[in-house]
Amino acid sequence: MIIWVILFLLIVGTSFVLAYRSMVDYKEIPRRQEADYGLYLVRKSSGLTWEFLDSVRAKLLSTGGVLSLERLFKDRKTVLCLFGPKNILKDLMGELRLLELEDYTAGISYENMDIWEVGTKGSGETLENTDNIFAALPKLYKEDQFFWQVALGDKRVQIRAAIFSNDTRRRKIFANWFENLAPGVLIKVPRPYSNEQMFDFFRLRSLGRDTEIPVLGSKVVMRLLKI
Repeated sequence: MIIWVILFLLIVGTSFVLAYRSMVDYKEIPRRQEADYGLYLVRKSSGLTWEFLDSVRAKLLSTGGVLSLERLFKDRKTVLCLFGPKNILKDLMGELRLLELEDYTAGISYENMDIWEVGTKGSGETLENTDNIFAALPKLYKEDQFFWQVALGDKRVQIRAAIFSNDTRRRKIFANWFENLAPGVLIKVPRPYSNEQMFDFFRLRSLGRDTEIPVLGSKVVMRLLKI
């Protein structure tokens, strides 16, 4: 009996250590204070160019910060938002006509979301020539919302897609669309994390630390946002 108890404790302990190490490997980069970051609506998207992204990413390199570009879809409308360091974005208020917003993720339950991490295949040229990936986006019902997040470090890029809907059938429709989004170019990356953990990564706009994170230039990033 004592042997079985010892074996049980060893299994539980090993599982805990492995789970902890996997989360440590994925922890947010960098650690940051919420007050130092803000979410902004871009009201002049014409000012958001790849040259602009290059200049911002150069600043991120020196500070270790993260900039997240996000397209939000609801009904037949879409908006573009930026989440990033306030000390960098404050200088761009006029150029992009930025309007600070409350973070939309605060009022969303992960229980009604499906979130995927997106990987890339092919060369930069292949990605630059990718057609509008949102052209065949399934129809959004009034209560549905779709989010496309492209988080940038100095060079690395973390792409996530998320569908929020109270209807599980609607979420499956988006999952099927996503599987055929851009065959051979964009792929769904399998992750050993729960939906709650995935939502935390999405909300934090975190960059992973593994080797699967693509390194993409600003021109390709603009293509993925299809502005």
